[in-house]
Amino acid sequence: MALALVFVVLMWNGRRYPAGHGFDFGAHRDYTRFLRTHWRMPGYEDSRAAYNPPLFYLVGASVMWANEELPGGPYTNSFKILKMLLAVVAFAVVLVTMRIAGWILGEEAQTPFLLFLCSAPSFYRASAMYIPEQFLSLLIWTGFLVALRSWKTRGAVGWRAAAGCALLLCAAAWTRPLGFAAVGAWGLASVYLVARDGARRRAWLKSAGVIFCVCTLGCLTLFAFNYHRLGKVVPILPKVLKMQDVPLYRRQPLSFYVGLEPGLLFSHPVRPVLGNRWMPVLYSDYWGDYWKYWTVDHEVEGLAEGFRVRMLAAQNILAVLPTLLILSGLAALGMGALRAGPGSPAAGFVPVGCLLLCGGLFFLYFIVGAPHDRTDNVKATYLCFLMPAAAMGGAHMLRCVLVRPGSRWFWLAPYCLLFWLWSFVFLCVYVHHR
Repeated sequence: MALALVFVVLMWNGRRYPAGHGFDFGAHRDYTRFLRTHWRMPGYEDSRAAYNPPLFYLVGASVMWANEELPGGPYTNSFKILKMLLAVVAFAVVLVTMRIAGWILGEEAQTPFLLFLCSAPSFYRASAMYIPEQFLSLLIWTGFLVALRSWKTRGAVGWRAAAGCALLLCAAAWTRPLGFAAVGAWGLASVYLVARDGARRRAWLKSAGVIFCVCTLGCLTLFAFNYHRLGKVVPILPKVLKMQDVPLYRRQPLSFYVGLEPGLLFSHPVRPVLGNRWMPVLYSDYWGDYWKYWTVDHEVEGLAEGFRVRMLAAQNILAVLPTLLILSGLAALGMGALRAGPGSPAAGFVPVGCLLLCGGLFFLYFIVGAPHDRTDNVKATYLCFLMPAAAMGGAHMLRCVLVRPGSRWFWLAPYCLLFWLWSFVFLCVYVHHR
């Protein structure tokens, strides 16, 4: 029942959210149009998103090509169709990650996992906009599913499953630069498992070798492709080019790292009041709508007033406990995975934890490297591929509460359910048609 409701809301949002809105829509639209028109890669003069690899846009250009004969013009209809396809992709992410959560945490944790994953408005926002994040997430987690299924049945990842996982991770790297985090995560996890599992070391060495060879070939091909079209092995955003001569540790002020602004965080959590402070901005965007693309009109500058802003402030207050559950659950899962034997289900969190580590470091480098006067890099949708991992942490802690009914923390279970209903009804369903 809950899955059916999530599917309906995803499709509703994909249908109702205006095709021309969303983060950097113009840049993604220009990339796709240029690719469809010329069948070659754009430069920075053609699209601000030219630094992105082409896989996601090739899918968009193919849909545009197939849709050119429909009435209404190819571009308008194509982007509506693409948004609906991305809603289906987001639901596929839910199904795949629920399966993984069931293997790692146990079947009884799938419902709490769904509750935590689908109570984040940023997850629905990423599925309703024409952006590559949900497509990237599906590639990464499908690769993890292929590897973990082999691990579960054989006690180690077989070479065929390793090859399939590596191909999907390479496809993720060809979708977004953040896809390299998944490649690094499996590399780090493979090194740990080779060192830890002496009984199956040969099997782990074989799978690690396959992953290394396939990912190296895929990444070197991407590097050569980038150098050929943009003159750089790793393309740099134009707004970061002017900061190249500034050391990384001097690019942001101290307030960027430690600033919290709790007064504004729980009263006016919308752009631009929190300024250049990554933690409160990320928190407000993950649980709410800091950049004003969903519930509040993003064209209105200054302090927005009214019911929607008060609702977002209440959301930030109510989300404190779920956030603490997620963070404590991730810490508990990480320590449990390191203590568990490589053959136990808990050890399956090792690659997921490595993904959190590598993805978090990649994202931090991404936002620190931008100019201090540009804070629009701090968006929760960029971390869409980490949301299922965060949901596993919350589900683990909630399951620990549910298995001990006599615990004094049992009230957290109905609290999380009510929070999910509040968030789902007021923030996850798109109703504000501008």
